[in-house]
Amino acid sequence: SLHNCVHTAHERVRGAPLPAGSGAGWMHERQLRGRRFRLLIANSRLMKNDVEHRFGVPPDQVRVVYPGFDPARFRPEDRTLWREAQRRRWAVGEEETVVGLVSSGDFEKRGLPLFLRALAGLPPAVRRRVRAVVVGKETRPAPYLNLMRSLDLGDRVQFETPQVHVEALYHALDVYVHPAPFEEFGMSVQEAMACGVPVLTTRRVGASEFWPGAWNAWLAEAPEVSELSARLAALVEDPLLRRALGAALAPAVRANDWEAHFRSLRACYDEVLDAAGRVE
Repeated sequence: SLHNCVHTAHERVRGAPLPAGSGAGWMHERQLRGRRFRLLIANSRLMKNDVEHRFGVPPDQVRVVYPGFDPARFRPEDRTLWREAQRRRWAVGEEETVVGLVSSGDFEKRGLPLFLRALAGLPPAVRRRVRAVVVGKETRPAPYLNLMRSLDLGDRVQFETPQVHVEALYHALDVYVHPAPFEEFGMSVQEAMACGVPVLTTRRVGASEFWPGAWNAWLAEAPEVSELSARLAALVEDPLLRRALGAALAPAVRANDWEAHFRSLRACYDEVLDAAGRVE
């Protein structure tokens, strides 16, 4: 089971090849180029395509098994349960639109600099109505805080540490933004979609493979600041558009729960065991 694509992620996020001394890079080269496996499980088609083209892994040796989610936690029906209490904790004004990014860590990979620049690029009248919340644990916050101040966003962005009930954070948002330069899957994207929250992301995020076709125009090919600003402004100014997008995203991921994940995973193991001559 492959967790990430260290070479491509480094190239997209850092703009340079992965250093030759990278231990993770050496391990991936050894395992993938040497075909030291019978079957490879990838988190998305994005990931599958990467290992096929970079390492020459045959397509029939890779299976896509998407990570799942808990449908009892992440569902549109709980919006009223969490929304108002969380927004009161954030001291959000009635006329403010809350946009946010949730990450387990590594703000650079999740596209926080792009997010901040897109906020700064909003028309002044729109920006005054927007509150941004960034949730996550980052060991090096200074570059992002400095960027925020340089963009004059100090009173528009607040940082929050992770919390147990992350679903409360999604439901408190009006728009979830995930402009990652490269994300092998993106659990937070899927969770926000499952909650019925309108999402702005790109095809460089694996979870976007669940995107409903009727809304393809809202799925950018790659993260780009001016395009992100324009789409974010449109969502901020149009509550009906937000509602329609969120309503389309929730059913798009509904079937991809953890039970579906485990069934697909079991099928992969059964395939390998059968090919090897299963002993009952």
